[in-house]
Amino acid sequence: MPTQATTYNLDNMEDLLAWYQDAADDQMTVEGIVPIRVADYLSPYVPLGYDSVLGWLVKNDPLALSMLDETPDATVADGWWCCHRTKRLGMKPVKVPAPAFLVRMGIFQVNTYPVEVLAERFRH
Repeated sequence: MPTQATTYNLDNMEDLLAWYQDAADDQMTVEGIVPIRVADYLSPYVPLGYDSVLGWLVKNDPLALSMLDETPDATVADGWWCCHRTKRLGMKPVKVPAPAFLVRMGIFQVNTYPVEVLAERFRH
């Protein structure tokens, strides 16, 4: 018998904390096709209201992660755009430790951006 998927309201802090815990414990399957370990794409110490490119994608468009082909270069243009847009809005990107996906490739720090900037970038 198939198990029912848990639905989280990521705008609710309790649901968000539960999502992080589940993400750390489990794999997530996107539309039954793409198994990913969510925790591999999440950075620690991300300020409230900010996220990294990979963190935003795993929460909002995890299918896009299947197109990364295990290369960190796939999100460089997105990071460049978000960095410049954030600065144009009078804010600053915040550096945090990289997620496990990037640490395995020798990248130890990433920028985070306001979630509004990330949403603007990826909603086009």
